[in-house]
Amino acid sequence: MKRLALLVLALNLLSHSNAYAASKGSKGSRWTKERREHKELYAGFSHAHSGSAGLNGWQVSGALPFDEKYQLLADVAHHSGSYAGADLGQTAFLAGVATSADFHVFRPFVRILAGAVHTTTTVGTISASGTHVAFGGGVGATYPFSDALGVRGQIDLLLSHGNGSWDTSPRFGIGIAYRFKK
Repeated sequence: MKRLALLVLALNLLSHSNAYAASKGSKGSRWTKERREHKELYAGFSHAHSGSAGLNGWQVSGALPFDEKYQLLADVAHHSGSYAGADLGQTAFLAGVATSADFHVFRPFVRILAGAVHTTTTVGTISASGTHVAFGGGVGATYPFSDALGVRGQIDLLLSHGNGSWDTSPRFGIGIAYRFKK
């Protein structure tokens, strides 16, 4: 709960810093204030920790403008790997909201997500799976290298509840962000 409170505080501070920069006429990065008025698509490599296992995979997310400060998000990610003789898979379906600011050439952002995580575990011929509620948030930054393309790095912390326990899954991603023209 403490982490969620800190994430909400960071989201609020980032939102206010964005308003301050706009009031000062800051040009910021190539993706200035108008960038939130564009649809965005992100795709990239992702690494997640589930328990003691390190899983590799991919992540795709899309953003739609909500108002001047916020974007609505949809996020799908899949990670897989092996640990202690078990084949593990984790697919997350999440939605949320994000806000961003301009900081020199970078565009840092904060986001809050909620949805479901589907997990599978296979050992030999025995398989178990489950779908669990998940929520969390993350931070990251985009470095735009053209009006439409940028490289993005991000860190998320997902909390999922299933089978009577909580699982904390940090994930790290790097990929390409594409901003659609109006």
